[in-house]
Amino acid sequence: MSTAARIEADPNLPIIHLARDFRATAAQLVRAHTDPEIVPLWMGPDRRSMEIDYWDARSGGSWRYVDRTDGVELGFHGCFHEISAQRIVQTFTFEGAPDGVALETMTFED
Repeated sequence: MSTAARIEADPNLPIIHLARDFRATAAQLVRAHTDPEIVPLWMGPDRRSMEIDYWDARSGGSWRYVDRTDGVELGFHGCFHEISAQRIVQTFTFEGAPDGVALETMTFED
């Protein structure tokens, strides 16, 4: 269970800060983002399915999945740059727009 998100857009940089509070430990949140058996259970709308192609959740690893929503199939991939007990840094690329790579940093604290 989480509370509403707090979203801040930096007016001078292409950066969006998103903060949410969850009733979970940092370890549970890291596992939710790194365990390939759990990720498909929470990511995206209920009407979608997610097929993980590969998921090497370690610093230096990579991932890829295919999303199927309303008969449309979309591919996404990225690299895990850092995975620790308090932080995940990864890239996120929609294969339909491969030049638009996002860098995501997630921090977790108890």
